[in-house]
Amino acid sequence: MKTLALIFISTAFVACGDKENDTATEETGNVFSFDATDDLANPGGCSDFLFFDHNADDSTLLELRGEGLAEAAHESGEAISFTYDIAELPEDIRLLIKFGTNLSHELCNDAPYQEVIVDDSFIPVNGTLTLTVTPDGAMGESSATLEVGLQNSDFCADIGNGETHHENCFHVDSYAATALIGWLPG
Repeated sequence: MKTLALIFISTAFVACGDKENDTATEETGNVFSFDATDDLANPGGCSDFLFFDHNADDSTLLELRGEGLAEAAHESGEAISFTYDIAELPEDIRLLIKFGTNLSHELCNDAPYQEVIVDDSFIPVNGTLTLTVTPDGAMGESSATLEVGLQNSDFCADIGNGETHHENCFHVDSYAATALIGWLPG
């Protein structure tokens, strides 16, 4: 019986020890890859500016908020681009990825009727964000097309007040989508 217990304990320590080829972890902690371009295929937007993209069952959502992009494009009369180092995003731009239920339902919807449940929220800690906004007037005087590009970014769990849990992260190699902004829902 002691031999069986000794074998069990030895096996448990070996199974729980470090693994050289463990694909779930990298040097930065629990980082895994998330293919935002394949998973998110329903971009939308409104206001000046709210951009979002979600998966088919609305359980994963990329949300990007800021101020004045459509207005700036209309004032310039042409497409304008901005490229940001995500570690130094202006305070008025907020980017996050959420996991939950009915996540996009209340965005640009003036008559919500489904409960939105956010299970987890992740904020970017590095990478590059590129925004290109082009005035178009398709949905009123101030509407514009917003192209969003995200490259080589790690998103980590938001634990409040802009702080992140650096062992609960995922990586986005690249993401690109386009949506109409600058129109008022309702």
